[in-house]
Amino acid sequence: MICKSCKKDFPSKYYFVTESICQECFNLLNDQEKQQLLDEKDSLKIEEAAERIIQGHALKCPVCGNKQFWKRKTLMNTPGMTFLGLDWANREAENYVCDGCGYILWFLREE
Repeated sequence: MICKSCKKDFPSKYYFVTESICQECFNLLNDQEKQQLLDEKDSLKIEEAAERIIQGHALKCPVCGNKQFWKRKTLMNTPGMTFLGLDWANREAENYVCDGCGYILWFLREE
């Protein structure tokens, strides 16, 4: 993936804060620019929020009781792989983020 700001090529989406801006470029932005990008990213989350079923059970937020979640994947970094520059080779977890309060449920599927 290529950052639209610095034009660097990264091995995966896990180096990005948004679909097109890498973490390094994001950190160089002023607070107003950061908030604008995050607001745009948040608007995408709302469109993706839906009821989710895991192994036949509907998810329900343990904090606020909401049943609408948006899905994302998170890279499970390990110190050894990070040291070797192989973050992209780590396992992924599925996250379901409550659209009501932001509570995150983690699921690591066995392969």
